[in-house]
Amino acid sequence: MERTKYEFDPETEAVIVADLIVTKKKKPIMLVHADPRTEILEWGIKEVIYNLKYSETFFPYAMLVQLEKTQIFKWDGKQLSEPIFVQKTDDLLKYYEPEFSTKIIFKEYLTALTEVWLHDLDFNWKMENPPGSKELAEIGLLELLKGSQTEIEVVLRGEVEEWW
Repeated sequence: MERTKYEFDPETEAVIVADLIVTKKKKPIMLVHADPRTEILEWGIKEVIYNLKYSETFFPYAMLVQLEKTQIFKWDGKQLSEPIFVQKTDDLLKYYEPEFSTKIIFKEYLTALTEVWLHDLDFNWKMENPPGSKELAEIGLLELLKGSQTEIEVVLRGEVEEWW
């Protein structure tokens, strides 16, 4: 039995849903992709590039959050820079989930913990100097995150029908 081959044009037909976006005064700042898979780490970066490239919204920064490390990149509309920020994810998120390194973390929870960390960087509600704040300040991103808003599961291109 021959399998049916479905073809689509990723430039015009793909639906792009961001795990998390960061905006400031409705201006896009950063697209965040949470990827808890550990077996194929390079897929995460490919997904970030795909989402940035085919989104209808321009984000000057992108964050890839994996279980081992969190990286931030600059995006110029065509190419992703080398990481401008790299930290062990456990070092960033263990203050918000003390069992981060010992429990199974699914995508939704990784996204939620990342959002909590981003809010702490903005409001300092958990600690005066949240993890990574010094490094983010050195690259000018901490100031950009002050006064920002976050939103989870944002459709950046296409339409998603409700299924329930």
